[in-house]
Amino acid sequence: MGDGAAAAEPARRERGRRHAGGEAASRKLPQLPWDQPQRLFPPMAIASTEQIETIHRAALDVLEDIGMEILLPEARDILEKAGAKVDGAMVWIGREIVEAAIGTAPEDFTFHARNQAAYESVFSLWGAIMGGGNLIVHAAGWMEGGLVASFEKYALDIDLLQMVATFLKPFDTSPDALGIDAMREVGPGGHFFGAAHTLARYSTAFYAPLISDWRNFQQREAAGSPHAWQKANQAWKRALAEYEEPYLDPAIAEELDAFVARRIAEGGQPTDF
Repeated sequence: MGDGAAAAEPARRERGRRHAGGEAASRKLPQLPWDQPQRLFPPMAIASTEQIETIHRAALDVLEDIGMEILLPEARDILEKAGAKVDGAMVWIGREIVEAAIGTAPEDFTFHARNQAAYESVFSLWGAIMGGGNLIVHAAGWMEGGLVASFEKYALDIDLLQMVATFLKPFDTSPDALGIDAMREVGPGGHFFGAAHTLARYSTAFYAPLISDWRNFQQREAAGSPHAWQKANQAWKRALAEYEEPYLDPAIAEELDAFVARRIAEGGQPTDF
């Protein structure tokens, strides 16, 4: 290395340090000024007025007819003074008591968040869904702006899509779904694990995620403390192993194969590069 090159080397290193960290470190993290966000669109109506009224009437039936077992003596005293029927730990609250209490609720109140929000891939999908998108092309599995794809990310995206699809199912307020008869069958202080209503629904009533781990810390630790990417890796491999090709008419399959072969021979879609 000549003297000129040797003299230039420290300057290059200095420029590299300045480019990699010096100038960037001197700038603060770009953040918008604090402001109180306001909703500029109407609240989403998850349930209709009639459905809310149906749920309300069912709740009143439970409180008034079935009753509840309330273990705190102070709470039972307060309810008894308000007109509720109390017998030992059992309490029956009449609908007139509930209606009167509802009339004392404030017109508005403030929610305080427990912690800061976390951002996930689902929020892009959520915005498109709640924004009223009619056709959403989801780039499942895409990473780095589509430069690469990941089977693990694909499994995660499928999980999110299924959660949203479950959320978008119609809200059911039928007597069977509300389960009032099951509440009467079990009664206060009992459990629903053996009730016919539970046995008929427990496996399908809630979405069971592919990736999210519902075990407690000790159980997860005993299982090797798997991470999301590890579960996603297992999920796509299992799906691939269990895949069964759906039936396709041989004539249609032959026609599709011929089309693909012809387009490959023609060079595919013309491009500008």
